[in-house]
Amino acid sequence: EVTGGLDDMQTYAGRLDAVMDFPATKWLRRVFAQRDGTLRDLLDMLTVHEEAMPARMGRARLLDNHDMHRFLWLAEGDVRRVQMALSCLMMLPGTPILYYGTEVGVSQRDGPPGKDVYAREPMRWGADQRADLLKHTRWLLKWRRERVELRHGHMRQVEMHSEGTETRQIGALVRWLESAATVAIFNNHDTAVTYRVLTASLPVSCQNEPPSQAWLLTPKGIGAITPELAGDLPAMSTVFFAW
Repeated sequence: EVTGGLDDMQTYAGRLDAVMDFPATKWLRRVFAQRDGTLRDLLDMLTVHEEAMPARMGRARLLDNHDMHRFLWLAEGDVRRVQMALSCLMMLPGTPILYYGTEVGVSQRDGPPGKDVYAREPMRWGADQRADLLKHTRWLLKWRRERVELRHGHMRQVEMHSEGTETRQIGALVRWLESAATVAIFNNHDTAVTYRVLTASLPVSCQNEPPSQAWLLTPKGIGAITPELAGDLPAMSTVFFAW
């Protein structure tokens, strides 16, 4: 476990097979849970961060663990923020880690500094679980398992034209491996946005072929949509396109 920043993590290249990427965790929590900073800032950080990571060092990415406040508690109980963060987490290279209960809405009663015990309370079961959040998480895990590029592919940002009240809260990533590709467009704002993907920013294999499928993940549920790289994206929602 390396708790320092990127510079510290780089010094362990060749000595550790993998590290827990706490710098990425801090940014994911800051942008999605605390609403401090923009989505575009996060994607810029992740892009630079990923390029600077040692090539042979594995990355474990997470939203929370036993030594920090629960993500949902930090998000003031707003499940939509957890859903957005999970959608982003599952697009990142490396191995995603879920702390028990994050997928079903476990929070904490209090959060005094240094009192980690509040983040380690028992798991919720049955009717105490958030079924909508669990369904969202299960879909993302299935999607990642089925898409080889999400586990082993390259990553970069996708350029878009967007119209809305806060365009810095709109952004997109692409993961690709040979001809397989997934694009995720995130709207981390409380209002809808109109977007259009600039195809020239996609991998070459995607520029002359339309996506074969698309899925829209909103706070109200998950559903297949027409796979067109332009449209309206509801507030606090993500759309996935696949080739």
